[in-house]
This record gives sequence, structure tokens and C-alpha cells, in this order.
Amino acid sequence: MHLWLIRWLLITLVKSVSLCPSVSLNACMVQLFIVQLSIWALLIADLPLIISVILIFWLLGHWVERALLLPFISESCRYTDSGNLVYAQRQQLIERIEISFATWFVVFVGQQGERQILWRDSCREQSYRQIVVLEKRRRYRPRLSLDS
Repeated sequence: MHLWLIRWLLITLVKSVSLCPSVSLNACMVQLFIVQLSIWALLIADLPLIISVILIFWLLGHWVERALLLPFISESCRYTDSGNLVYAQRQQLIERIEISFATWFVVFVGQQGERQILWRDSCREQSYRQIVVLEKRRRYRPRLSLDS
């Protein structure tokens, strides 16, 4: 009985979360699906063959560079409850985290509007849950202080 309470407290009482992301299988699968669907659409479209070939090579070039989706968080970092994403060399203030699709990924939105994506399978499950809890706490903290 006490084990679930300890796990719950470890997730909900954190002040910062350390992340060591790795390559995400889900991100690779989504990119592959986008490329396959786009190539299929180009092949059945009523475009001249040379234009289709040029667009396919352009698409494959972006796929190799992994530029089809938002940039991934790929280096070790620490996210604090005040909204700072601290890397080894720099620090970034995060305005909000999009958690609408938290089942698969979360999107960190910086103050200048830059976006970075963190896939659920690219880090430890406990760290991912702590980030979602920290963001929910950050969102609802102003509402709770107004009610008091």
C-alpha cells in the first residue's frame, strides 16, 4: 500500500526534472509514414514525371536531415518548475508546454516562439510523467492562488 504512495510523491513533489533523451522510435515511424504518404500522393498526382521526381528527391533530402517534424530535444537538459530548460551551455525560458498530445509527445514553446518536441519514448517514463505534472502544476497554480 505504501509503495504507490511513494511513487506518487516522487512524481508530484519534484522541483526539476533531468532529461537524457535518446532516439525515438515513434518519431522515426511518423517521419517514415509522412514520407511514404507524400511519395504515394506525388506518384498518383497528375504532375509531369520530372516535377514528381524533383519533389520526391527534395522530400527524401528533408527526411535524411530529419527536418520534417519539429526539432527534437536531443541533448541532456534539466527542466525546472519555474519554466527554465537548462542545457550544458545555455538556458532557455519556456513559456508553456503543449500537453494536448501527451500520450505521444509534448512540445516545449519558448518565449520567442521556438518549439522543440520531446517524444514519450525518447526518455524515461518517470521523467516524462514528472514533466507533465510540473506543467499542469504551473498552469493551475495561478488559478489556485486566486481562489484563496
